[in-house]
Amino acid sequence: MRRSSVIPIDRTIHEPTRLGIIMYLARCGGKAPFVDVRRELDIKHSGALSVHSRKLEDAGIIEADKVFVGRTPRTWLVLTNQGRQALALYKAALDAVTDVTLLEESPG
Repeated sequence: MRRSSVIPIDRTIHEPTRLGIIMYLARCGGKAPFVDVRRELDIKHSGALSVHSRKLEDAGIIEADKVFVGRTPRTWLVLTNQGRQALALYKAALDAVTDVTLLEESPG
């Protein structure tokens, strides 16, 4: 593949757990409880999800919305508009890579 045809992939989103978080939030209408995300992605420790969600939060892709239900704290992960745009660009980049790969002649 020529260097000029390389499509930039957002490494923040490309990591499998972070991509899973974003995709799950997108499927849930953009917002889901932290515990549901953890359960859906089969993440064993809350700390692991916290680390990945913090990276997404630092990039402006998601927000952590902390609320109290009675005296119990609840954290919701929310996909931001910037996150929706980043996901659309990521998908477009993958589509472009796939299209380029399919159009190239196979060896032999």
